[in-house]
Amino acid sequence: MMPEDKRVPEASTPESVPVRRSRYTVLVGSVIFMAVILLVGLGVVVSTIIFRAQTHRAGADQALLASGGGFGIAELPIGHGDRLMDMQLNGDRLALHIGNPQFEEVVLVDARTGRETGRIRLRVPTDFAGNN
Repeated sequence: MMPEDKRVPEASTPESVPVRRSRYTVLVGSVIFMAVILLVGLGVVVSTIIFRAQTHRAGADQALLASGGGFGIAELPIGHGDRLMDMQLNGDRLALHIGNPQFEEVVLVDARTGRETGRIRLRVPTDFAGNN
């Protein structure tokens, strides 16, 4: 008894070559398409991060006003010739030291609302006889 011929037929028959090329072309096209999609997605993520960082830096005040967290413009009355000598912020309170050569006061302002919460007038103590 003779052993049977168990050779594998060659795959490079004239009919199978175009099928392989079309499958290879589809595979290469799919890989290129997925790479383009990944690059576009990465570009969107990077541009969003950059846009939000610039918006946060440049428009923090506008964003605060738009969200209802700010008070806009607050006007505080001071006397003619007075000037702002110092300013301190502590939490929600803003202390403005206002004065001129004859008079000084500290104006307390709520930093969230911009409303004046009080004034402290500073004066030189006098003796009982009315002398300075």
